[in-house]
This record gives sequence, C-alpha cells and structure tokens, in this order.
Amino acid sequence: MMVTALNSPMPQEVDVIVIGSGASGLAAAVTAAHAGLKVLVAEKTNVLGGTSAYSGGWLWIPFAPHAQGQNTGDNEADVTAYLQAVLGERYQKDMLSHYLVEAPKMLAFFEQHTAVKFLPGNAVPDFFGELSGAKNGWRSVVAAPYDARQLGQNLAWLRRPIYETTLWGMGIASGVDMKHFLNSFRSVKSFYYVGKRLGQYGQDWLRHGRSQQLVNGNALVARLLESALRVNVRFLRNAQACAIEALQDGLSQTVRFQTPQHKGKSLFALAKLWCWPQVALRMIRRAKRNCLSM
Repeated sequence: MMVTALNSPMPQEVDVIVIGSGASGLAAAVTAAHAGLKVLVAEKTNVLGGTSAYSGGWLWIPFAPHAQGQNTGDNEADVTAYLQAVLGERYQKDMLSHYLVEAPKMLAFFEQHTAVKFLPGNAVPDFFGELSGAKNGWRSVVAAPYDARQLGQNLAWLRRPIYETTLWGMGIASGVDMKHFLNSFRSVKSFYYVGKRLGQYGQDWLRHGRSQQLVNGNALVARLLESALRVNVRFLRNAQACAIEALQDGLSQTVRFQTPQHKGKSLFALAKLWCWPQVALRMIRRAKRNCLSM
C-alpha cells in the first residue's frame, strides 16, 4: 500500500521538473528518480494522467521482451518497410533504428524496476494492415490491469476514463476482456465472466465510487503513479507553468507556476535544464545528471 501523499508541500529546489502528468511525463519522472534525482511533476489540472488516462494504453514496440522466444515471424526488414510506408517523407533512418533498439530496453527497465507491467498484443494487428511490412500481432504491448486499491487515498487524483468509453463507468480492456463482453449472450463461459465483472464493479462503486480494476490507459497511468510515489516523486496540481527563466550560471532554470491558491503571484522551482529524449537514454543507463524535463 502506498503511504506517500500527493498533497505534500512543494520543494523549491529540485533536479528535475516535469511539466504535465501524462504517461510520457510520469515515465520521465520515474526514470529520473531511479537515477537518484529529486523530481517534481507539475500538472495544470486537479487530476493526474492527462490524455493518457483516456487512452487505450497501448505502445507500438516491435521486438519487445514479451515476444522473445515466440514464433512471431517478424524481422527488422519488415518493420523498416512498414515504418517507411507509414511515415513517407518523415521517415528518419537513424532515429527509428535507434528507437527499435532502445524501446525494448525501456520496457525491460520499467518491468524490472517499477510497478509498470505490460501484456503482449499477440493478436493485435498493425493499424495499416494493407501496407508493406504490416503484421497481425506481436508488435504492441498494453498496460496490464491494475488493482486501484494499491494507490490508497491517492486514487482520488487519478483522472477517470471518458464515461462514454466505459460500461456505466467500468473500463473494459481490449483483448480477452472485450471478447467476453461481446459474447456474453452467446457463451456460458462469457456470460459467467461478465456477470462476475459486473458484480465486482457494483461492489466497487458502492464502496469507493469507482471501479477498482483499472484497464487500458487508466491502468498505465495508475502504474506509473504508484511507481513515482515509490521513489518519492513530488506532485504539484492545479499549477500552470507560466515562465521559464535562465539563471546567470547558464545551467539552472527557474520555472514559475500560477495556482488558484496564489492568484497574482507565482510559485517557483529551481532545476537544471536538459532535453528529455537525451536525458531518458542517459537515465536508463543509470547516469546521474541534473535535468529539467518539460
């Protein structure tokens, strides 16, 4: 169970400031904190998760650790052909070659060191199946369902999924979960499965006001949030970043925030400034660098 509260006082000096609490922002925060840095995540709304909490929670990463040892029929030539067909003139060989090497390492890092777990999309096809190099599975992973009780009181700050994408507020995961719901009146097994899910959701709603089994993007953000709290990442909600000011040393940066509690004034935090993509790779390799991530 998590014991760290999200509404703890904001430190005025940190190593890393992440502006925005979507999946990429939280991933940056967790990675930096694992390297021993003091991290602050600033979110302009009163809930965490951004658009990621609304999403399906899928990542397109060929050659993921989950595919190792499986007869996927995939190869680098097909992946490259597919990317070239999708991206056209925007295709950049060096960048995408680097992505194909580093992205599986990123998955391994999060699964080994954090609460983030993924399931393989072994039957999830590429979006553009008619293009050269497209495959019918094993190129995507999705966040595993998550027990929201692990967040304790901090669950209140997780952005809820879009109601219209749920069943009366209960999220349905793609894959096996969705298949059972679609076949609930065609299969005894699926009927029992759906009945059990609905019964559990009813109990959760009466006790907690929301489902405790999180799926899709909600599960991804929740897992990242738990991971961030484990490594003492600090959070500042309702904070609109309004200015970034360089200090005389040429390295430090002051970030100013407007909050409802400080109208007409601005809170500030001090950090070092680096570009997130470069920082991410260094952090994963355990390099300790001061940085500010936006």
